[in-house]
Amino acid sequence: MKKLKGTLAGAAFIALAVLPAATALAEGDIVIIGTDGSQAAAETAPNGVYVGNIAVGGMTADEIGQAIDNYINTVNGLQLEVLSEKGSTRIAVADMSLSCSNRDALIDAAIGNQNIGNLITQYKQAKDLERNNLRLEMDLSLDASALASYLISQIPALESAPVNPTLSRNENGEFVFIEGVSGFAIDYDGTYEAVQEALSSYDGSSDTLQVQVSGVETEPAYDMSVFDGFGDVLGEWTTNYNAGGDSENRAINVRLATSKINGTVLMPGETFSFCAAVQPFTAEEGYRDAGTYIDGQAVDDLGGGVCQVSSTLYNAVLWAELEIPQGGRKPHSKSVDYVLPSMDAMVYVKDGSDFRFTNSTDHVIYVEAYTTKASGSTEDVTFRIYGTEYRPANRTIDYESIVLEERWPDPVYEIVYDDSLDMYEDDPGRDVIYNETLEMPHKMIRSKLVKHVYVDGVEQGEAIYMHTDTYGLTVGKLALNSKTTITKIEYDPDTLGIIELELSNIYLDEAKNNPTPTPTPTTEPETTKEQETTKEAETTKTPETTKVPETTATPEPTAPPETTASSETQAHSTEASAEADTAPQEE
Repeated sequence: MKKLKGTLAGAAFIALAVLPAATALAEGDIVIIGTDGSQAAAETAPNGVYVGNIAVGGMTADEIGQAIDNYINTVNGLQLEVLSEKGSTRIAVADMSLSCSNRDALIDAAIGNQNIGNLITQYKQAKDLERNNLRLEMDLSLDASALASYLISQIPALESAPVNPTLSRNENGEFVFIEGVSGFAIDYDGTYEAVQEALSSYDGSSDTLQVQVSGVETEPAYDMSVFDGFGDVLGEWTTNYNAGGDSENRAINVRLATSKINGTVLMPGETFSFCAAVQPFTAEEGYRDAGTYIDGQAVDDLGGGVCQVSSTLYNAVLWAELEIPQGGRKPHSKSVDYVLPSMDAMVYVKDGSDFRFTNSTDHVIYVEAYTTKASGSTEDVTFRIYGTEYRPANRTIDYESIVLEERWPDPVYEIVYDDSLDMYEDDPGRDVIYNETLEMPHKMIRSKLVKHVYVDGVEQGEAIYMHTDTYGLTVGKLALNSKTTITKIEYDPDTLGIIELELSNIYLDEAKNNPTPTPTPTTEPETTKEQETTKEAETTKTPETTKVPETTATPEPTAPPETTASSETQAHSTEASAEADTAPQEE
């Protein structure tokens, strides 16, 4: 900022006077009025001197000081309007505590009470001053913190961030590429100086000071070259789930979370967060209570089931060979049935567990996600990742889930007797639920995932190790009423889901054999005897007991079944789908 347009410190302006002949001095002598006041008239500023835009010629020191103060008071009553291409914003100058920090120096410079040179030189300087003027600039002082606070809070509204190019899909499924837009970034230092300049040069013609902000145009981080070659499917995956009936809430959660991810665009280097994309897990958002694991317990909670969505996306990312940052994928605490071991991705909002991946290619990627009706009451969820193929055409990959160890619970199911499930003795034919699966069993599984790379069908080196996971063991629980016993139970050796369950209950058995109770006749003892004999035989056949009889179930396998890598959808309709899912989803 320019401080002066002339001489500030030490400036000398001469007051000239010719004394009357009546004095004791010789005729024709010229006297220079000194600074001690011994022969001085009133000290005033010469004509042609300005302080800012104030003409102070002929003013005394006190008058100059008052003029400066009046100017500062006037400017403090103004509004400062800062403008940019996006609009404008205002602040009261008084809020910035404007003052003049060089007030005294300006007064001394304007009066010019020092003699410089001989009489002729001084006279010439005075005449030059009248013709050319001397402008002394005020050194305005602002409350820097107040101005900075204003700039920080208001100026961003006058900026515009650059917009990267992107893409979308039209109603015909065609990809549409959209160009980026340049932005505008404000130069804060330059704007600060412009504000000070406007305040110093105020001419009193308006009640508003306008300042045009200075800044630079900012370009998007990417140009249209990120779309070169776009349109290849880099990876995709599909899993299956039950829908309708008891599984409808879970199906709703899967559909909702999938729809939130569909259409995701990631520029090179950008990282996707599953939890950020599908939250919040609230009823207002549309999520329902469904089966999930919290602290190792199977419970119903909002968003249950969305872990199947994250796991399906994880497999699509595997096949696209995109980067998964450290900590970007975690396994469930219990095994799930919709993907192979070590091919799942758990999310749990409460402890920050998330599924994340990065677009590690040089081009944009687009995530397509949708659900479709499958067979019967089941549906499919599919993820497809589009981009620019960056791998050689003769190179292929495959993933293998290898079970290192597995162990079945023993016993597979624990029987829990629940009095609330008991039938009414006075109404043995009443149709009520008399057994209930409280919790599905889970094997302990330790597994690892490896990747195989082939060129022209020939594997290149050894399999690439991905990670090792351990899934916990859980004993299943069956709830029965106290009058019920198990006569037969069979379960799937892979899922441990119950295939066949036969129960016996004395009241149910009696109701089946005596659908319409017959009153006992008093004149026909033989009939009564026959009925009693029949009843006794039935009772002997199925005695009342709370002990679980030995099962005729298919023996549990002594070794885990062979596990092979597969890209086929895995679904087991026999399991209640209480896998470790989200919202919060997992311990």
